[in-house]
Amino acid sequence: MKTTILFLTSFFLLSIGVCAQPKLDTKKSCADTLKLTDEQKVQLKNIRFDNRKKTIDLRAEIQKARIDVESVISSNKPDRSTFEKLNKTIAALQLEQKMILFDTDAKVKSILTDDQKKLYEQIRNERRSQRREKISSEMNGHNRERRHRMED
Repeated sequence: MKTTILFLTSFFLLSIGVCAQPKLDTKKSCADTLKLTDEQKVQLKNIRFDNRKKTIDLRAEIQKARIDVESVISSNKPDRSTFEKLNKTIAALQLEQKMILFDTDAKVKSILTDDQKKLYEQIRNERRSQRREKISSEMNGHNRERRHRMED
């Protein structure tokens, strides 16, 4: 469950920041590909900054709550109600995080023209595929390493 939530959160964060990532010299920047106006560039930068500020705080709160969960679990007499309360808090924070990402994506799309939106979606889909391939290859490497350790 945690892995799924982390993957989805990462997926949304990365897809929202599709234009924020530096590119290799051989590739055109996202702003160039989308042919953003100077005003759109400023608007996107402000949207990204606002999103980053909000999600940094939420991630910190989630991490602190997870530490509290670990503390409850590792105690001599774990308290079920505290465990449940902490996990509900984490779930609520993760939902808030997803809603921020949803709203941010809507803000990004609201400043793009119809043609730019189409290109934006193409870029996002390409990057999603690349991330999936990378995650898949990393997981395969992890599984091979795990099998190797088990054989030893």
